[in-house]
Amino acid sequence: MKYENYNRTWKVSSLYLQNDVSTFAIANLLYVQEMGDFSTFRPYFTERQEHDSFLILWTIKGQGHLLYEDELYTLEAGDVFWIDCYQYHKYWCSINRVWDFQWIHVQGQSMRGYYSLFRQFTKSPLISLQLELFKGAFQNILMIRKESRMCAQLREIRTHKVLTEWMTQILELYLQQGEPKAKVPDYLQEVHALLTTQYAEHLSLYQLEQQFAISRFTLIRQFKQYYGMTPNAYLILRRMIAAESLLQETALSVQQIGERVGVFHTGHFIRLFKRYKGLTPETFRQSL
Repeated sequence: MKYENYNRTWKVSSLYLQNDVSTFAIANLLYVQEMGDFSTFRPYFTERQEHDSFLILWTIKGQGHLLYEDELYTLEAGDVFWIDCYQYHKYWCSINRVWDFQWIHVQGQSMRGYYSLFRQFTKSPLISLQLELFKGAFQNILMIRKESRMCAQLREIRTHKVLTEWMTQILELYLQQGEPKAKVPDYLQEVHALLTTQYAEHLSLYQLEQQFAISRFTLIRQFKQYYGMTPNAYLILRRMIAAESLLQETALSVQQIGERVGVFHTGHFIRLFKRYKGLTPETFRQSL
């Protein structure tokens, strides 16, 4: 089912552009559906699925998060992701941090082929390339858009040229950048899976270090190295994502939802949820 939800909490200086696309471009070219240069703050988020588009987004400053293919990613300055928006995804600004980023929604007859080739070589949607490659493409497309003496069809053809060269550069550089990143240790994958599926259980660092026979200090350091956050932060985030779904989809009380996701002190649950969403659970439910 097609779904989209968002909170557009960004500074007035942010740029948001939508394109009118011709039937010729849709049938024959790569084209930009929309693009932007955002400076966001809590409670900014975008959540959608079955959106016929591919999104490339790169972080300029601050910190955000991406939930995609049931994996959570922390996005810092210089991080880039490329996702298929038909799949469920959500991205949002971190707590007490601004998040500045640029982004482009691209579509066209050959986009799925470009994306499929990219994903053949990586399980992650993150791209490890220099930010200038993305900023440059963004500026080139913006310049074409602003050229008033150019007819609409010529703008579409020149945009197609920029996008085609951009996709080609991304794939060429990605395939040539050398050895892949080190594989996540098996025990860390098990810890990650445990926190992902059993977040409602009483889980502690002591239990994890006993179960996996590793010191909590090594566990925290390596988990953050590979997943971008500590085990406890990941556990809380999983619980809040589950709580958000329960608030949307059930009539359970706030206390019941807190207990359902593993937070048995209601006041603590309310504080955690407000840090995550910028609203108390009750206020969030009333806003739906």
